Amino acid sequence: MASKWKGFYDSGRKYNKSWESKFQWVSKASDGTENAYCKLCRTSIQPRSSTLVNHEKTDKHIRRVQDSATTKPLSVIHIAKEDDQVKKAEIELAVTMACHSAIMTIDHLGEVITKNGKGSKLEKIKLHRRKCTKIIMNVVATATKEDLTKDVKGKKYSIIVEESTDISTIKLLCAMIRYHSEKENKIVTAFVDLVPVIEANGENLFHAPKTCLNGIGLKLNDCIGYGCDGASVMVGEHNSVWSRIRSVAAN
Repeated sequence: MASKWKGFYDSGRKYNKSWESKFQWVSKASDGTENAYCKLCRTSIQPRSSTLVNHEKTDKHIRRVQDSATTKPLSVIHIAKEDDQVKKAEIELAVTMACHSAIMTIDHLGEVITKNGKGSKLEKIKLHRRKCTKIIMNVVATATKEDLTKDVKGKKYSIIVEESTDISTIKLLCAMIRYHSEKENKIVTAFVDLVPVIEANGENLFHAPKTCLNGIGLKLNDCIGYGCDGASVMVGEHNSVWSRIRSVAAN
């Protein structure tokens, strides 16, 4: 009886914005729930003050705090024209790492390129894993999302979702869409987002892709297809992600 009461009590908890003044790393989760979100660990947390305190004491969070203290954020600056080619080369290298290799590889590859690029623009390249990660997150990802938003605007689409758990036991939902691209003049599959979720139930797994789609200007009313695995929480007739999407798209 106590367990049932506790579950009911916890389900009614709300995110408290005042936590942000005490915990600089916290924000409200973007998956449509009332959960908190750690911007350093990139994980959702139950909306409870004691849970935030406990999370702050975990080894993973402490390491992330130490890393962030030694990482200088990228700032927007005016780049001289003669340096444009160097910046372009760094962006191209960052994209190459993201597509074909581990990010840590750039620590050694960047030094090799600089050492053997004497007398060319490659000599001025200064790219290591932290800067490479920032370029991917703040430059490449932003530009890619803007292009996707423009290309998919007003289109009918199908959504593909898959839930998984990473090595740190964080549950993640991957959302992709298939649509006809005017730019490519063919049907394409595009990655939308990877969203952390606390509980892999129908309601939470439904809000996660819904938030992703809203981020690129899409509505569930235009969804004409749905792809997932055979888990009941994903495709069950009642109280699943599919039953909720079908209900919204039918209106």
